[in-house]
Amino acid sequence: MAKILIVDDSESLRLDLRDTLESAGHEVVEAINGEEGIKAMSKHSDTRIIVIDFNMPIMNGITMAQRIREIPEYNHVKLLMLTTESSKEARQAGKDAGILAWITKPLVGNKFTPVVDMILARK
Repeated sequence: MAKILIVDDSESLRLDLRDTLESAGHEVVEAINGEEGIKAMSKHSDTRIIVIDFNMPIMNGITMAQRIREIPEYNHVKLLMLTTESSKEARQAGKDAGILAWITKPLVGNKFTPVVDMILARK
């Protein structure tokens, strides 16, 4: 199906997402913060979706999204925010940074896969 990069400092969440996405036929790459996520993209430029956490050490999700959008080679990558953050200001910052979907934790696996499928279907 698609290669998906999960960028989250929670190991248990990354494991749950990996299981959910791999069960749906996707290939998964992981990173623990925004800085590592950008490094992972340089090794996995065929990634189609990045699932980003908002609150992470070293580089947060909004900054990572902004940096990804500054790299022309990654313009095809779709960005999805998965976070406990739900303020109007945070959502607007995400939208301004190119986030296409905002999912609030806690995550329920059977609700996540349809969102990924919808994002992948977008042109």
